[in-house]
Amino acid sequence: MDCDSEQNARTGPPSAPPSNQRRTFLDALSLTLREHNPGTHCEVSRFKAQLPPLLRVSWRGASLDVGCDLGRNGWMFVRGFDPRAVLGPVGSLTGVARTVAEILGIPQSPPR
Repeated sequence: MDCDSEQNARTGPPSAPPSNQRRTFLDALSLTLREHNPGTHCEVSRFKAQLPPLLRVSWRGASLDVGCDLGRNGWMFVRGFDPRAVLGPVGSLTGVARTVAEILGIPQSPPR
C-alpha cells in the first residue's frame, strides 16, 4: 500500500466534506426524530453566507428550523439561529425530539 492509499484508508477520500460538531449533533437529532416519528422529513441545510447549518423538520405542512449553539451551559439545540430559544441540550436527543414533535403537533405514542 503506498502512502496516499494508506492515508485515504485512514481518513477517507480527500473530497469528503469536512464535518463539524453542529452538523454531527443535527444529524443525530434528525435520526432520532425519524426513528421516533415515522413520516417526519428532516434535512440539514448548509448556507453559503458562512451561517451555521440548520435542521429543517417537516411534518404534514408544518416545519421548524433547529439550530445548534455553544453557550455557557454547553451545546444546545435552539429554534433557528436564536440562542435564547433553547429546545434542550444535545445530550438529550430523545427529549429534544419530543419537544420538536410537540411544537409541530406530531402525536406521540406511549413509550415502549
